Amino acid sequence: FFKKNGEMFWVGIYVKPVSLEKNQYHIANWVDITERKQAEEALRRSEANLKTYIDSSPDGIFVTDNLGVYQDVNPSACKLLGYSKEELIGMTTEQITAPDDLADATQGFQELQAKGQIKKDLRLRRRDGSLVQVNLEAVELSNRRYIGYCRDITDRKKAEEALIEANEFNRNILEKSPYPISIQNPDTSIEYINPALERLTGFSFVELIGKKAPYPYWPEDPQQEYIGLMKEKWAQGIDRAPGEAFMRKKSGERFWVEVTAGEMTGKRNQSDHFISVWVDITERKKAEEQLKTAY
Repeated sequence: FFKKNGEMFWVGIYVKPVSLEKNQYHIANWVDITERKQAEEALRRSEANLKTYIDSSPDGIFVTDNLGVYQDVNPSACKLLGYSKEELIGMTTEQITAPDDLADATQGFQELQAKGQIKKDLRLRRRDGSLVQVNLEAVELSNRRYIGYCRDITDRKKAEEALIEANEFNRNILEKSPYPISIQNPDTSIEYINPALERLTGFSFVELIGKKAPYPYWPEDPQQEYIGLMKEKWAQGIDRAPGEAFMRKKSGERFWVEVTAGEMTGKRNQSDHFISVWVDITERKKAEEQLKTAY
């Protein structure tokens, strides 16, 4: 209906027949339901917008009942797993979970029912049998239903695994190198030494890690010279040309090494560590000294 001023409004009309002095009449009661209608329309628009957002989401979205049976899915979920919407609806979480992750997924669903939300990584099984790694975030809806958002993190996981393998490979190179190697922070504190340096100096990893210059394996005589040289090199940028240095073992025995040092760059290609590789040249120095004495 419309008011005199042109404003539209809604009413609920309830008609009841009545008899009055042998005449039949109908009484119509009007109830203003404009606000209810406006609320219903706002809810309808909200639900339409929500469906648009869900259908447009790049993440796979799954809605299940309390038994883990899928009630609804969005297009991204279908694309993620290779099933049609009609195929997925009615399937269970167990049917699309990788067999090795099934126990973890079952525990996660129980946690979701108990706490109302979960977040975890797991693998799902596609229609063709291949596996996809996803990050799942799920929350409880009304009427014991649950909605889960799945993001494909397969590429990220592969990159993380490759990085772990690369780090392990690099560490193995350092650990198994026959040459002593040390890595220092810009404040001169020792970040790492390899087993070869432990064997040569007699100092353990625990004894050296975190130590700042002057280091325990530097002889007392040239310590100030070494510190000055280190600061100068680091200020100007360490070159990779080898140099000779006189060192001291934990036992007090002196020895000579040839040291090649270089900068290690980190984020934004900035120097954040310095690496030194030693070669024990003690025998060579002794031979040179004997040669000089002979002539």
